[in-house]
Amino acid sequence: MTQPTITGNYTNWAQKGSTNTHIERLMDDATYTSAHPDDTLVIAGPPRLKQNPQGGTDGATYGNLTAVGMLQNISINQQKPFQPLMAIGSSRTFYVGGKAQGSAQVQRLFMNTHNLMRRLYDNVIVSGGINPGDSVFQANKPGEKQVVQQSVAQPKAGDGNTANPMDDHNYLINLDSEFFLIPFGLGLVFSNKARGNIGGLYMELAVIPNFTVAVQAGQSMIMEAVTIFFDRVIPLPTNAAKQLIETAGDLFSPESAT
Repeated sequence: MTQPTITGNYTNWAQKGSTNTHIERLMDDATYTSAHPDDTLVIAGPPRLKQNPQGGTDGATYGNLTAVGMLQNISINQQKPFQPLMAIGSSRTFYVGGKAQGSAQVQRLFMNTHNLMRRLYDNVIVSGGINPGDSVFQANKPGEKQVVQQSVAQPKAGDGNTANPMDDHNYLINLDSEFFLIPFGLGLVFSNKARGNIGGLYMELAVIPNFTVAVQAGQSMIMEAVTIFFDRVIPLPTNAAKQLIETAGDLFSPESAT
């Protein structure tokens, strides 16, 4: 039997038929070149992709964006409103479009590390001179602190408190706090079993309008979930996605199983 061929248009398909033909591309290597959840990395960063998490606006280095772990589900949705119109003297319909609206849903296992909202805010950069605390986000590395269940709206700097009000806070929960008026960014990098970069995206100027945690008797785990609104989603540059994959190291390496 001959090797399968590739059909890219109707003429080729009509001539070759469907018996020994793949559509668009050869699929013999699909087992290791297709995207897979195991090879998808979720990263949290500044509100705009071109803002360097370490300061400045150098968008060439993305390796220090924060990986978000223990995620069980993430879904991204965009909706763009179109208004159908007609004009007097014509029976044809045409459309005018509005601004695309984006949202996402994220679900994460709840355990003794940064909670979901705290982790999403691990790499924010705040414009206008308001910074939620560089020392806070550098000090609260995963596993280094025990969970402290206090609201972020605890004593504020300038109220006679010498210590940073967010020190030791791995658990941020109060959406009514002004802290959550600060936007952040969230990205995804898609790779495959061959360590090839398939694509990437970054949701800019993201905010959290909804947080959910539910507990049920007999369940084996507890999940946290947030809804996210964002300004726009842009493609992650190929070189940036490649760098993130390389920075992730054994997250994408077969040797990690040994």
